[in-house]
Amino acid sequence: MMASGSGRCVGTKRTLLHIITTGAHLTPLINVIDNMLQVCALSVLPEVADCIEYIYDSIVSILNSASSIFVPQVKKAFYKFWWNEELSILKQAS
Repeated sequence: MMASGSGRCVGTKRTLLHIITTGAHLTPLINVIDNMLQVCALSVLPEVADCIEYIYDSIVSILNSASSIFVPQVKKAFYKFWWNEELSILKQAS
């Protein structure tokens, strides 16, 4: 078991919270999808198309909101702290 102060443990807790929160926001869409399937069985195509668009927009919105809350924002070169001009020259030459 990892110490509670380690980065990995904190990241794991953050990931779990992200999954729980995202799931809580996605769960209500199940009823919308069930209703859409019933309408689809009746062959009311314009309503089904609108419903699919609504579900798609809702999922994208939920995932974007969750990522803005739970995914850390870093500068572009944050993970390449070791990269330097010499490596850039070697990369271009290859």
